Amino acid sequence: MTPVFSIIIPVYNAEKYLIACLDSVLKQSFDDFEVLLINDGSSDMSGRICDTYARKDRRVKVFHKQNGGVSSARNLGLDQAGGAWLCFIDSDDRVDEHWLQKYAEHLDADVLFQGAAIIYNHKTVKVALQDAFGGGQEKDGIVAYLENIQGALLNSTWSKCCRASVVKAHDLRFLENCHLSEDLIFILQYLTVSSTVRSIDHCGYHYYKREDGSLTSRKHPPEALLQWKQEVIKALDIYCKGNRKNVVFKSVSTKEFSYLSFWLIENFNRINYSLRTDYYMLFRSLGKWVSICSLSANRYIYALNGRPYILFDRLLLVYSKTYLFGRGWIQGVFKR
Repeated sequence: MTPVFSIIIPVYNAEKYLIACLDSVLKQSFDDFEVLLINDGSSDMSGRICDTYARKDRRVKVFHKQNGGVSSARNLGLDQAGGAWLCFIDSDDRVDEHWLQKYAEHLDADVLFQGAAIIYNHKTVKVALQDAFGGGQEKDGIVAYLENIQGALLNSTWSKCCRASVVKAHDLRFLENCHLSEDLIFILQYLTVSSTVRSIDHCGYHYYKREDGSLTSRKHPPEALLQWKQEVIKALDIYCKGNRKNVVFKSVSTKEFSYLSFWLIENFNRINYSLRTDYYMLFRSLGKWVSICSLSANRYIYALNGRPYILFDRLLLVYSKTYLFGRGWIQGVFKR
């Protein structure tokens, strides 16, 4: 029989967290679901843990594959999913016992958003959503609201539930050569072909933020990062039908502008002159639609944005050196 929900969980070297994750899923008060564990070439005990749970519970299915990244794993999950609705969980996170039940009570839209509890350094912050249902322009308002709230829940697959029929009808896939913002690109593509959205006032997903949060720790190749962010803007333009005055375009592009500003300042010396020109052009294309008041972070690049490129580049070089020196000095003080 077709289950109501297919829960797709990519697994890669997650033995420290996987048991707690799976135990939380299998304790759901709503039990009409299947769990698709995609073991993405793990080299630890993750594969064996997956097999053990598949033997214990008929709802659990395991697929072992060579390592290809999280997008590749999720795409295999999409291929194998038999449920009417699709949910995604990261293998180092957990869900509360009513996570699926709250989705099951609101299956009247094309995509359902749910709040989350974000756990970082043993502190929990609940990102609660307002109950809201929308189509047309109201849909845009809800989507922009999800991007603007703390946690920016628009950017991740784990806070959403999607109709499998929509995904299959439009052959939606995660970009397998993209290693940043791939969730956001997929969600924007899904929202483009969806009519209605609903947000649910329940924080059933427990997201464990395990990174240190430093942009400099993310050593993405500069060429690739630029390409990935261009894919985001492309998907955003398609969603907004080219209307950059759309509230969704303004909300998402502001976050992208802030992220790229910090990244460019912290990684200036890694990017050659020619490629910096391409970054500059992307800033120029977004700057018209970004308000300095709405930027949550660095405003320096915004202030330089209208300047000739040579001036922009030289001033950014000076600022980058000053910024990195100052940060290094502060870190040195705290280490003493």
